Amino acid sequence: MKPADVIDLLETELIPASVLERARLDDIDVWLSKENPVEVYRQAHTPVNSEKELLAKFSHTPILRLVVEECAQQMVLEGVHSAGRDTGPMWEPWERNGMPSRQGALWNAAIGYGLAYTLTLPGQVPGDPANRAVIRALSPRSLFVVYGDVVEDEWPMFGLRTIAQRKGVAYRLIDEEAVHYVARDESGALVYIEPRYHEVGVTPIVRWANGLDLEARTPGEVEKFEVVAKRYNKTTYDRLLIQHYNSWRIRTATGLEDAGSPEENERVKALLRHEDILTGGEGVQFGSLPETTMDGVLKAADVDRDTIAALSQTPVWALNGGQLVNLSADALVEARSMSRLKVQDKQRGMGRSAAQNLRLAAHIEGRVDDAADFSLKMMWADIESRSMGQAADALGKIASQLRVPVELLWDQIPGISKTLADEWRQYAEDHPSPDALLASALDRQANGTV
Repeated sequence: MKPADVIDLLETELIPASVLERARLDDIDVWLSKENPVEVYRQAHTPVNSEKELLAKFSHTPILRLVVEECAQQMVLEGVHSAGRDTGPMWEPWERNGMPSRQGALWNAAIGYGLAYTLTLPGQVPGDPANRAVIRALSPRSLFVVYGDVVEDEWPMFGLRTIAQRKGVAYRLIDEEAVHYVARDESGALVYIEPRYHEVGVTPIVRWANGLDLEARTPGEVEKFEVVAKRYNKTTYDRLLIQHYNSWRIRTATGLEDAGSPEENERVKALLRHEDILTGGEGVQFGSLPETTMDGVLKAADVDRDTIAALSQTPVWALNGGQLVNLSADALVEARSMSRLKVQDKQRGMGRSAAQNLRLAAHIEGRVDDAADFSLKMMWADIESRSMGQAADALGKIASQLRVPVELLWDQIPGISKTLADEWRQYAEDHPSPDALLASALDRQANGTV
């Protein structure tokens, strides 16, 4: 692409579209960040009340961030499998780029915003002259991606990175040929700096979608449940109003003499405090008004919270901090069944993207057979809360009763990764037990090879 074409494409299409998309994602980010926005609950033309504005700020509860994180934290990608093949080289780029520790941020972005991306480009490792895949996870707020056919196309046409600088903004346009570096000068005009050709053959961006439907819609968890969450915030705001203004008994006094002016009357009322003793002359009557009860609004908050839990398939105790007691193991499994189904659905979608990314990395590194392997299966960590004793008992029965080789079950032990299990298998192969040595000797003797 010529420099003039790059500048024209950015000015007329990509930058305006990315600005609109960033504004939409910024609204979603309010629920995922640490900011406390002010959601104003008042009728039009109502004067601003600083106390109520502050209460509105306090009423914001980032409950949808908890919904996103509760799901993302259950997704731990720890390996890849392909029948009959050594997948060590396939998994190595993921490990080399530190993705095991970065994957949590990738899941949070994909589930929260609906989309996230990884950019994979050729690079160099110190001491290694060969091309190596460099994988970088990017938020949709910083990378805007355009597809020719957003439903069918595996690879996008363009990706636009927007990078905030100390002075101004820098842009990087990624296409199937190169990464084009562009910046704005002091006058605000776009200036083409240079292209850096990657020779990958496709635009090397992989899409990680929260749930891609047949019309390419990918709503995140925030977008799907924002209305219900705002209803929960409104209920919290109502409770704070009651707590702030009407949570105590109000003392009344009738028959007091007029102080002479509205200002003086207000001053006299302001002198009365909770600890004051009220006295008055003839005709003055004292009374009180009861405080406003909060039972109804507290029950409404519980209903709103439970609605969010039901719609988002999140265990309600994850949102209210409650504890489950006296539940059998089977009952506990059933209580988490909807959450588990949701996580498995996310894993299927993210697993497809992970396989695409690993094939792309293999292509960049010149591993032709790995790049053409479409039978990859992602291996996700088992995050179920089971004791070591329960796991050992279950795996022991599988090995003894179903005659599954114990070496193949090491990956299923809680807390044991595929990498560690592979190390155990290698150690067992290099250090056979006496029984294995005896069996091998007898086998060679029987076959006449001794």
